[in-house]
Amino acid sequence: TFTSPSNAPATAWTATSATGRVTLLEDDGQTPAGWTVLNVEITGGDWQRGVPAGFGDRGDPTQDFDGSGACWLTQNGPGNTDVDGGPTILRSREIAVPATGPLFLRYARWFTNDDADIDRLRTECSPDGGATWLLVEQTGGFAGWEERTVRLDTIAAPGKVVRVRFLATDNPNDSVTEAAIDAVRLEVLECDTTEPQPEDVDGDGVIGFGDLLVILAAFGPCEGGPCPADVDGDGTVSFNDLLAVLAAWN
Repeated sequence: TFTSPSNAPATAWTATSATGRVTLLEDDGQTPAGWTVLNVEITGGDWQRGVPAGFGDRGDPTQDFDGSGACWLTQNGPGNTDVDGGPTILRSREIAVPATGPLFLRYARWFTNDDADIDRLRTECSPDGGATWLLVEQTGGFAGWEERTVRLDTIAAPGKVVRVRFLATDNPNDSVTEAAIDAVRLEVLECDTTEPQPEDVDGDGVIGFGDLLVILAAFGPCEGGPCPADVDGDGTVSFNDLLAVLAAWN
């Protein structure tokens, strides 16, 4: 027996159908990219940007996720540099969301918590520029990098200003807790909802001379069933189909 993905049916392959995408935020950790670090009752382990400098012996990553070299980490360095207290908060800049289209947040996360207690890495979204925050997802720890995709337009309405943030906590301070974030992308998918027109026989998006040529080349009965050149659907490509194209010329 073979399963794909390996743990199916618990998980399944997915695909996205769209005509395009608008990237609102893209960060591979190479530049500050408008992020702000805020610390609440923290004594160590705040968010820092750089090339991973730890040795991995305390649950910290030894390399970034996307191969660009740098990422965001909690107190980047070897030894006792994990989160103490908190949360330490990595907050994005304000981002204007276009009027239409599904909104997705894609990112890679790393979070280790050696005693698997209540400490969490939280992902939150603000639908009003930072006045209020809603939990998107959270995790208590796992091994290695994990790529995530979450849909946000159920939280952030089109036309609004949003922010996202990541919160890492070791509170009470009784765990070895390490977090990292990389390959952050906020994007809107574009979908063409225009209904196809039967007069666009050649499918180029324009009703014009090319459609007339296709009809002329296919003059006669449609063999084997309906054919694209049979604009009026009467089973025969004829002068009536030419008239239909001329009437819809655009």
